[in-house]
Amino acid sequence: RPVPIRTDDDRPDTLRILMGLAALPFSMGRRKVARVLTGATSSPIGEDRCTEFGALQHLTLKDLEEMIERLMSDGLIGREAVGDFSVLALTPRGRRAINDPGLLPEWSRHTPDVDDMVEADPNLLAELKTWRTDKAREAGLPAYCILPNATLEALAVTRPTSSAALRRIKGIGDKTAETYGEELLTLLG
Repeated sequence: RPVPIRTDDDRPDTLRILMGLAALPFSMGRRKVARVLTGATSSPIGEDRCTEFGALQHLTLKDLEEMIERLMSDGLIGREAVGDFSVLALTPRGRRAINDPGLLPEWSRHTPDVDDMVEADPNLLAELKTWRTDKAREAGLPAYCILPNATLEALAVTRPTSSAALRRIKGIGDKTAETYGEELLTLLG
């Protein structure tokens, strides 16, 4: 099931696709690009090789591939032959659209609203709150000092699957990710 985008990243999904293509360390086909941008475990590369890894984790692979096809139809993404394989490449128009989102097709400019978001799984949220309470007791701190409720809710909704995706959650910085990241990803998995 798709999960919502981060509320602090208001880029349209199509712009994220174009920026993701530009950030790839090497050319890939549509399916592999979709796996990278959704942060799939089957991705050919990880967060360390692409800054946009997992940026579209709220989309299904199928939905993302359909958006890529539409961007190809609109002339922002093209295909190139590399040996026996067809890989995706930004067209000149696609490169310009990264710097000028006004060049994106009208259909693609919608940014999902907070009201469109999926609600948090109540069981997972309860599990996260129990985990936070335990960590707060161990540290002798109030629970909100470990993670605020809004961050727990965002985790329960988005269910990040990588350290990079975890860091995109508002309220989780480098220190929190280093201290609790592995535990959180295990809980969310």
